[in-house]
Amino acid sequence: SKELCGGTHVTNSSTVGLVVLTNESSIGSNLRRVEMLSGIAAYEFLNKSKDSFSTAASLLSVQEEKVIDKLTNLLNSYEELTAVLKSSRKSWIDEQILTIMKESFNIGKYNVIITNLDFMNSDEAKQISNAVILNTETDLIILTNSIDGKVLIVGEADTSNDIDVSKYIQEASSKLGGGASKDKKYSVGGGPNPYDVTILNKEIINSINDDLK
Repeated sequence: SKELCGGTHVTNSSTVGLVVLTNESSIGSNLRRVEMLSGIAAYEFLNKSKDSFSTAASLLSVQEEKVIDKLTNLLNSYEELTAVLKSSRKSWIDEQILTIMKESFNIGKYNVIITNLDFMNSDEAKQISNAVILNTETDLIILTNSIDGKVLIVGEADTSNDIDVSKYIQEASSKLGGGASKDKKYSVGGGPNPYDVTILNKEIINSINDDLK
């Protein structure tokens, strides 16, 4: 047997009343910290826990004893759907890379791509722009899209040339009431102001043409 002393002595265990273990952790070599609630605080904790569990059961439309099984099934389904979506988006990205490569044109000695694309976020746009830059002779690529009422612009330039892509992203973003990152070879910008992305792309092309022709 081992003696456990919590520092506060009582004449009878009934004085403590209900005890609920809330946490147990290590605080050093062979030392553990045990945290508990007792008395009224313990009852209140259990009541709140019961209410939360009942609410979860109601939201999941199951009996309380089935909550864990239901949540487990939902989490498994979520992971499966996430994997399917990820695979689907990967296929979509591969298709877009092949499609926009056909939209390249020359400005002076530079091969550029400026187009609107239905990417979901800047990460997807970066995957596309990076693949195009690495696998083709494209010197500059700028992708735009309107997402949730805001225009997002992503641009990338080949590291072997002297093009500062952030200049064009910043110019376009200022028209949208926003800003852009200042990396010369990869820049993300945009803004909340309503703007026709087709017109915006033409203005970007004109700006690039003035510099690079």
